[in-house]
Amino acid sequence: MIERELKEEQIRELRGCLQKLTKTQREVIFLKFFNDLTYLEISEIMEMRVDSIYNLVSKTIELLRKKLKRPESFVSPFFG
Repeated sequence: MIERELKEEQIRELRGCLQKLTKTQREVIFLKFFNDLTYLEISEIMEMRVDSIYNLVSKTIELLRKKLKRPESFVSPFFG
């Protein structure tokens, strides 16, 4: 039960972070991870160079990681 609640909280946080991304960032993440497209396919859809897509995906993932990262001082109330 606790694990399910923690997972639901993580999903809510991720959705909130995704909503704060720019339209282009959301689109590239959606195409890459929800539609499982290749970088080449995404570059054709978004009319961007493949290397630009690699950079955009990489920078967007890094941004999401930073926004979702818990502070090191964070202590879960469930796990001490």
